[in-house]
Amino acid sequence: MTKKLMEQIYSSTPLEKIPWHFESPPAYLKSFFEVHLKKKHTILELGCGTGNYVLYLASIGFKAVGVDFSEAALKIAGDSDIGVIFEHHGDILAKLGKNKEAANAYLKAIE
Repeated sequence: MTKKLMEQIYSSTPLEKIPWHFESPPAYLKSFFEVHLKKKHTILELGCGTGNYVLYLASIGFKAVGVDFSEAALKIAGDSDIGVIFEHHGDILAKLGKNKEAANAYLKAIE
């Protein structure tokens, strides 16, 4: 999706109507993070949207950074009082050129 479309979606669509917006990670991801990673790890979520996953991870003790290219999504995420850092960056995938398909496959695999 384009940055313009993402800005439009996050600016005008109620969160409950956005199909990829979940209030917390699914159980299998919660289990993976809690079982396989140590709390000393820093989690970087590219494409964090409104930040629900990184907020969850910070709430259980991880250092967490959320990155998204949608300023509207990050505005919804807001500043966290539990230490999550949200950063705005351009379209990372657009800068990958011929590696874009591999990056998309990787990002989809970790969703």
